[in-house]
Amino acid sequence: MTTRPVHSTFRVSSGFRTPERPDHDGIDIAAPVGTPIFAPVDGVIVEGAERLAGSVSGFGNWVWLDAQDGHGVDLIFGHMRHASILVKRGDRVREGEQIASVGSEGQSTGPHVHFEVWGPPGRIGGEPRNPQDFLQGAVDPGTQPGPDLDGSAPEAFPLPRGFFYGPLEGPASSISGRHGSERPEWIAGLKRWQQARGLPQTGVYDQATADAARTVQFANGLTPDGLIGPSTWRAGFTSSSPGERPPRLQLVDHAAARPGAQAVKADGYHGAVRYLVDSPERGLINKKLTPEEAAGYLGLEMPLVSNWQKGKNATADWRRGFDGGVADAEAADAWHRHCGGPAEAPIFFSIDDDLSLAEWNSMAAHYLRGVASVLGKQRVGAYCKYLACDWAVEDDVVGTCRDGSGKRFLWQPNTWLGGRPLGTISEHACLFQRLIHPRDNIKVAGINVDVNDTLTADFGQWQYATQPVTPDPVVVPDPISVREPDGYDIAWHAGPGSRSGHGPYKRIYLHTTENQDWISRAENVADGQAARRDGSYHYIVDDSRIIQTVSTKNASWSVPVRDVNDENQVSVHIALVGTSGAIPRWTTNPSPNVESNPKKRSVWLEHDKMLDMVAFTIATVSKEHHIPIERVDIAGVGNDVHGVSSHNNYTYGSVKLRGFKDGTHWDVPDTFPYDVVLAAAKQYAAIPDDPDRFPLPNGHYWGPLSGPQESWSNRFGNEPQASKDGLRRWQSALGIAPTSVYDDATRDAATAMQKAKGWPVTGHVYAGEWYGVIKDGWRLPNPAAVLLGTRKITNATGPGHTDQFGMAATDLGVMTRTPSGRILAVFGDTFRDPMVGGDDWRSPVALYSDSTNLDNGIVWHEAAGADPNYARQLWPYDHVGGTTALPSDVITIGQDIYLHVMINEGLGNVVRTEIWTSSDNGKSWRPTGAQFDAGLHNGFAQLWTWERDTDGWVYVFSTGFQRDKGIILRRVRQDRITDPGAYIGWGWRDGRWNWGNPPTPVLESQPSAEKFGEMCLRRIQNKWVLVNFDASTTGGYDIDLRLLDTPTDNLYVVPKTTPIRGSAWGEEGNDRVAQLYGPCIIPGSTLDAGLHLLVSQWKTTDGWPYRAMHFKVPVR
Repeated sequence: MTTRPVHSTFRVSSGFRTPERPDHDGIDIAAPVGTPIFAPVDGVIVEGAERLAGSVSGFGNWVWLDAQDGHGVDLIFGHMRHASILVKRGDRVREGEQIASVGSEGQSTGPHVHFEVWGPPGRIGGEPRNPQDFLQGAVDPGTQPGPDLDGSAPEAFPLPRGFFYGPLEGPASSISGRHGSERPEWIAGLKRWQQARGLPQTGVYDQATADAARTVQFANGLTPDGLIGPSTWRAGFTSSSPGERPPRLQLVDHAAARPGAQAVKADGYHGAVRYLVDSPERGLINKKLTPEEAAGYLGLEMPLVSNWQKGKNATADWRRGFDGGVADAEAADAWHRHCGGPAEAPIFFSIDDDLSLAEWNSMAAHYLRGVASVLGKQRVGAYCKYLACDWAVEDDVVGTCRDGSGKRFLWQPNTWLGGRPLGTISEHACLFQRLIHPRDNIKVAGINVDVNDTLTADFGQWQYATQPVTPDPVVVPDPISVREPDGYDIAWHAGPGSRSGHGPYKRIYLHTTENQDWISRAENVADGQAARRDGSYHYIVDDSRIIQTVSTKNASWSVPVRDVNDENQVSVHIALVGTSGAIPRWTTNPSPNVESNPKKRSVWLEHDKMLDMVAFTIATVSKEHHIPIERVDIAGVGNDVHGVSSHNNYTYGSVKLRGFKDGTHWDVPDTFPYDVVLAAAKQYAAIPDDPDRFPLPNGHYWGPLSGPQESWSNRFGNEPQASKDGLRRWQSALGIAPTSVYDDATRDAATAMQKAKGWPVTGHVYAGEWYGVIKDGWRLPNPAAVLLGTRKITNATGPGHTDQFGMAATDLGVMTRTPSGRILAVFGDTFRDPMVGGDDWRSPVALYSDSTNLDNGIVWHEAAGADPNYARQLWPYDHVGGTTALPSDVITIGQDIYLHVMINEGLGNVVRTEIWTSSDNGKSWRPTGAQFDAGLHNGFAQLWTWERDTDGWVYVFSTGFQRDKGIILRRVRQDRITDPGAYIGWGWRDGRWNWGNPPTPVLESQPSAEKFGEMCLRRIQNKWVLVNFDASTTGGYDIDLRLLDTPTDNLYVVPKTTPIRGSAWGEEGNDRVAQLYGPCIIPGSTLDAGLHLLVSQWKTTDGWPYRAMHFKVPVR
């Protein structure tokens, strides 16, 4: 018998030696990345995982199977990812055994398996044969004849031809067991299938049944749609064939109690993953493995794996960073050995959260590095979500399975899959938590358990290690606790000097003021600095209070002030009132303390409240400016490591960092209890903030850029994101443009509130104005009038508008709000004089606007790039042969801006698209490396518009640039926006729309909704606004507007308005424009007061007008 390499539902996309490809010695079978590939017959591996990744010419990677004995053929499988190859040279494989997974490596245009068959004597010296002849009569993987679980033959599929078990909301052919009209034999059949899969026999198609179906489908190379048709039915009943590798083992993990090895085995499971620590604060006091329990598993020869997890959510272990990893690794290894665990066995540490990439980089990766500093990287395992498995491999922070599989010690749960179907498994994982409590409700001896599949021979089990050791006693460090879980007040105390502005935030430096212990006050220190003007700190902490004297948006004068690029510019400074020396008090000057006689650790610890306040202050700065709460010693300063250090460590580290020893300060010495303070700081950082707390320091306010340092305009460029997000929230609550900067509308709103409440009228937004709007619900009494019709406000480009920037002729103008709060507009083909084809052709170029009252027309204030007075091309390239890079859309995510451009070789001839990025508010740009073929999705992915949702997904509508196509929809996680492989399609398949399908046009082939040009998608006031140029043959040639609740709304039924229509030249008006295109929403637009748009116009016969115009249109 012969088994197909993948299921027959996957089509042959390229045949054997076709007229178009006479040199194609095999067939291509298109299938999604990760689809299992199976051995069609028994044989011996000639080449597999041992060959270097990417070293097989054309194929990238391959598996070569010698099946000459018995079958007279060699078989070749190509293009899989190297990490998915499960076999190596010399391995004997059996028919139906998985050998790899589908990929798209080497010279491949999409995911598929390339399959070749070679006659005697083999691939070297033999002749290629048509693989389709070889597969005549072959069966699908997992459907070969074999005994049922009770020894009988698999029964026939109980539903009529074309029917399947599926959801109630599916088509008529979907049998759910919930409708009430199903035949009894259909319900009985589903119950038998559920029984075979170990599920509750509900007789209805429920979530557990769908998940089990996907698991069966993944294991047998079937399409993982969760529906139960004939193939999934048979695969669900069929056991493994004789001679195959053993089926995947099933291990339980549990935290509520200890069922023991006997009970686990009695319920049909093979082993367990067991915790090495209790979590009493979560009520889990019988969670920890005991030596007796471990002996029970070992005595029954059941695999046992060690895992550590104590905290969860806000108290998660990984949030404690490197030092937390050190402490947990020491405690975990001690208990592991106490229970008889081998010295070589890995321990899995839980990253049990749907964390972001930023959280991974700032905390989780450091936590695992701390673990590795104790155990060694090879013994480090991680429980983490699908994407985090990739991050762990990229950062190389976990060990490698010792069975030659190439997999890593990664344990992946069947959740947090980023839109992928349940059952999707990372190619790097060695364990897969398939069934999870409470979702799947699995019990052993009445105890809730999760069920895990093993994915390779070495999944970290004790039995794989060879060096068991005598247990050592457990040494668990004393817990660190914070004194004030609600935190401390930080009082504002102005006076000491500072330098306006700040650079990137790298380090927090600790200082001592060298006053006598317990005597001086923080205010006295600040007043002395203000009088002498000889130094300053951002924060000063004594034994009873914290004061702030310099805003962190400015640089203090804490280390020697040498130039504008000195260490002050990249650091935040915290001073402890007291001395670093061993002599706490003295009566004569100068101080008797010297560096050779530092304060002892025990004396530092006497200042317990001061240290706790320092920890709180470190946590506050860390959360605001994303500085890691990690110790940075002298070497770390020299290597420019980010974290928490001291003036002492800077003095000595500056020798390497700056090339000379910068000063003589020796405060704070290394006797300081960093471990205690940083552990407490991490706990403070993990405490959730009050979401309605005033975001600025005490005594500060939102006000003009020209104000004192207490005034935050969000225009300087160095304000933290919390300030921008907070002001944007206040503006949105009042219904004014959410610009995130202090502008005229914000001043007027604050003034109106102050007058209404009888407060002093300043126009500034203090804590009182914040809480009045956010907590008390105060609103402006007179909302803006509703716009009744379209109105042209002004020409936005052209003579008198943009010629001062050398761009009298330009078009488009895709816009975003920069991280600093300005409007950035990126334009297309641009010329110095008012004529297309004139001198100084460049594209793209960009301008900034600080306009706040859009009803007066947008005004440009500066050009992006090195020259603020001339709009130069954003990056260098030549326009040879008509080559030009045209902007498609631009988006701001955090502190970065991303620009999607179309590379044209002649207008309309798109050869590829690219993503570029800027980290300095659009002044300079660099390529991200993300490129997309012009033919991607049949040419529907050339011209984009994109917008970010609050859940971290970026949604992308796109079409072709030829104005002859409909629209498709995709999405991507914001932290993977530059990864072309991370974009997920919204498509129609198997009778329903779903993410993960190839994208299907969401709007096409309708009158006045047939062909599309430029589009703009923006999220405004909790609605999604889609504006597009309609190039349709019938009823088109206009600007259309649709208001959506979600990007997946049915665009065929969403109401459409047409605020601007095309017209002939000479017949234009407020809502009529000749040769119009390229609409873009201007930041600051609102739905109730009217939407502001840029709309382009090009008189192609004359080359002028060629410009962008500003319109205000109603939203209905």
